[in-house]
Amino acid sequence: MDGYERNVDAGTATIYVTGIGALAGQSAAYTFVIDPATLPQPEALKDQAYTGSAVEPGVTIAGLVEGRDYTVRYEDNVEPGTATAVVTGIGNYAGSYTLHFTILEKGPEPTPGPTPEPTPEPTPEPTPEPQPEEGPSRPSSIVTDENWRPEEYRRQALWMRLDGAEEAVRVLLIDACPVLNADGTPVLRGDGSPLYQLRNLHLSAALIARLKGEGYACVLFRLGDAVLLIRLDELDDDDHIFTLGPILPGEATAGEEEAFGALAPLTDLHRVWARIDGAVVELSEVGFLLGAICESPAAIPEDTALYVYDEQTGLMAMESGQTARLAETPEAPAPLWTLRLAPALETETKRLTFALGSPADAADKTA
Repeated sequence: MDGYERNVDAGTATIYVTGIGALAGQSAAYTFVIDPATLPQPEALKDQAYTGSAVEPGVTIAGLVEGRDYTVRYEDNVEPGTATAVVTGIGNYAGSYTLHFTILEKGPEPTPGPTPEPTPEPTPEPTPEPQPEEGPSRPSSIVTDENWRPEEYRRQALWMRLDGAEEAVRVLLIDACPVLNADGTPVLRGDGSPLYQLRNLHLSAALIARLKGEGYACVLFRLGDAVLLIRLDELDDDDHIFTLGPILPGEATAGEEEAFGALAPLTDLHRVWARIDGAVVELSEVGFLLGAICESPAAIPEDTALYVYDEQTGLMAMESGQTARLAETPEAPAPLWTLRLAPALETETKRLTFALGSPADAADKTA
C-alpha cells in the first residue's frame, strides 16, 4: 500500500512507496521518528491549607490532560512550608518542570468556654505595630526564576514618602538577589556589576490579605536597579505574579534596539508583565508603578526621565513620574534610597520595556 502509518503520535512512523512507470512493481518501506513536543509551561500553583495529610493541588497545562500528556509527582507536601510538584511530559510531550507551593500553617482552634457576663469596655491600650518577618537571604516560593524554581531574596520593612505627601507609608521590600556562584558570591558581568536574571514575585490572595492586615500599603519588588511599586489596595482578591526581566546585551528585540538607540540609559533595560490567577493580563489591570532605584541619599538628577516602550505606542518619556524616598523609620532625616517612579501606560499592552535615561539624548515624543 502507499502512504503512511503511525505518523500522528510521537514514536516511529512508516512511509510506504510504490514505483510507477519504469519502476512499476517495485516498492519500499522507510521509517522515521516523530520526536515528542516540548512540554508547555504549567500554571503556577496557589498556596494550600495544611490538612495533616498529603496536599496535592491539581496541575493545569492548557490543552493537555494529566495522565495522558504529563504526570505529577509531589514532594515535601504534608507539613507546613514549601512543597514541590514535579511535572514530567509523557507520550507526545517531553521535558519537566518543578513547581513550588506553600502549605500554610493551620491556626489554633478556638477553645469553647462559658459565655462571660457583660462588663464595661476598658479603655484600649495602644497596640504595638506588627513587625514583618525580616531576615537574611533565603530561597522561597515567593520569588522564582523563569522555570518557577525558588530563588533567594532579601526582605525588609521600610517607610516611603512620595514627593508632596504629608505622611510616610509602610512598604515591604522584596529584593531579588543576583545570580550567585557556588561560594555564594555574585556572578559579575563584564563591567564588574552583578548579573541579574528574570525573577517572578508571587503574591497570593492570602499573602496580600495578610500584608494589608499588618499595615503595609505597598510591596516594592526590586531586581538590580529596576523596581516595581505594587499598591496593595489596588489588587483584587486573586493570586498575582509580577515578572521583571533584565535585557542583557544581544537580547533586545529589533523594536527595543531602535526605540532605545537614541537614548543614553542610566539603568539597564527591563521587561515587565503580570499574571492574575495564572493568566497574563493587560498591565492596566494591576496597580503598580515602575521605576529605577538610586542607592544614595542624593536625588536623581532632574534632567532624567523614565522611558517606557511597547509595540503599540513606541517609546515615551514619563515626565509625570514621582520621586520617592525610602528610609528605615517614618521620620528618618536622610533616605536610604531614592526612587524615580511612573505609572504603567494606560493601554491594552501586556508587556512593557523601561529604563531611566536622559531625555536630552532622545528624539522621541513625551507623555
